[in-house]
Amino acid sequence: MIRHLPAVAAPGARFLYVGPTLDVPQVPERLAAVGWAVHGEWRVSVRAWAPTWEDWATRCTWMGEEARREDWEARATARGLAYREERDVVLAGAG
Repeated sequence: MIRHLPAVAAPGARFLYVGPTLDVPQVPERLAAVGWAVHGEWRVSVRAWAPTWEDWATRCTWMGEEARREDWEARATARGLAYREERDVVLAGAG
């Protein structure tokens, strides 16, 4: 999406990226490559839930972490396993 900003964005438009901290280091560089400036960056943390062991294992794989069944068994409730989800937010605008 970022590489298409110069072609699709209206004059004066802003771009708001919200994504996992894992990917955010690439965002400022990609924006700079298309001539967009970063106006602000923030990190937020929210409580999230993995409702099943399979969901937890998928999340861990995606994040490059080890999913340990012992952790699931020790901490999961009827709702699932609560964890902190980190997100980075980047606000940018054309040059």
